[in-house]
Amino acid sequence: MNKSTTERRRGDDLEQAIFQNALTILNNEGYDAISFARIARESNTSRSVLYHHWDSPFDLTLAAIHDQNPDGNNTLSYYDTGSLRSDLIFIGQYFIIELERIPQNFRTALLSVMSSNPNKVQKMLTNTNKLTTEILDQALATAITRGDISKLPNDTSKNSFFKLIRYSFVIENHPINQAELEDIIDSIVLPVLTQK
Repeated sequence: MNKSTTERRRGDDLEQAIFQNALTILNNEGYDAISFARIARESNTSRSVLYHHWDSPFDLTLAAIHDQNPDGNNTLSYYDTGSLRSDLIFIGQYFIIELERIPQNFRTALLSVMSSNPNKVQKMLTNTNKLTTEILDQALATAITRGDISKLPNDTSKNSFFKLIRYSFVIENHPINQAELEDIIDSIVLPVLTQK
């Protein structure tokens, strides 16, 4: 063997190899095939390195998924679309796109971790839709200025929008299409947000 193949990788090069190996296994064999031992072996590093950076294969895989989209949630900015309804459609479409970035093979792992470690999943979901929630807050503030609503709704009412989309996507394994998104907004979200 030459020197370059026997030396262990370090730094960014190692992290990218780890992420790529995790995603390759996820896409080709499914989440259950991912283990620290296998990723360490295929990345030419040790399991202790992986344990030092990630608590579990789930955390490592999630980091690899986020790494695929380094700009992540920084790609959305609010602009006034003219009505609260059209603002909600815009925000909902973006949220659906973000959820669709989660590989199909990883969604089943989410369900498993939800039951075994709900706090971990809650933290992940909170981070995932942080920017979307900030944009919704801006849209609601604009809606007050426009007269679409008279006051800011409480957090439970605001979060119901994202929970409905997430439930369909993760629990039912059914990404929402445009017609369904508009139906959710018209039938559930707008009546909740605009109640006196």
